[in-house]
Amino acid sequence: MYGCDLLEDGSTRGYRQDAYDGRDFIAFDMDTMTFTAADAAAQITERKWVEAGTVAEMLGKEAHGILTLYCRAYGFYPRRITVSWLKDGEVRDQDTEWGSVAPNSNGTYYTWASIEARPEEKDMYRCRVEHASLPEPILFAWEPESNLLIIVLAVAVAVLAVIAIIAGFAFWKYRSGRALGPASKKAVEGMQGLGAQEGLLTA
Repeated sequence: MYGCDLLEDGSTRGYRQDAYDGRDFIAFDMDTMTFTAADAAAQITERKWVEAGTVAEMLGKEAHGILTLYCRAYGFYPRRITVSWLKDGEVRDQDTEWGSVAPNSNGTYYTWASIEARPEEKDMYRCRVEHASLPEPILFAWEPESNLLIIVLAVAVAVLAVIAIIAGFAFWKYRSGRALGPASKKAVEGMQGLGAQEGLLTA
């Protein structure tokens, strides 16, 4: 259960309380931004939620000359979060598409926001994430995936090619040795036979 209370002085106070099997389980204090666990099982849940923290990542996908940038935030609690796209420091809400804030199995939440951009303007965009678990809003810049994977694959293919060439050469040598072996043996025997005949003739 979550909501807000209107206090006597006119201010409001938000609250969130979770229950399990008809009993209090865990509550979140909006003033101190801390959890209050009702029992040992709730303390385990509290630790998971606190350790998870808020994580954000950016992804980019280019198709037909348009770069779609995605900013995904997950592992955050409480539910309320603001994910914004900025271009040159200016909020671009009118160009942003948002996903719903959905629950994870561990009681935290995840969401995403995307925006389309020209590939040549990708460095102008930043994703800003604001959440109660963060001391201040965080800006994320998109960085293309490293070419390291391509380099590793190229080296692996080159090594396999060298191994295949060496194995092929060794196999060819082996087959060549076997094919010439009997002929060479006959030639040696023939030479020995000639030598023996010459020995008989000279004797």
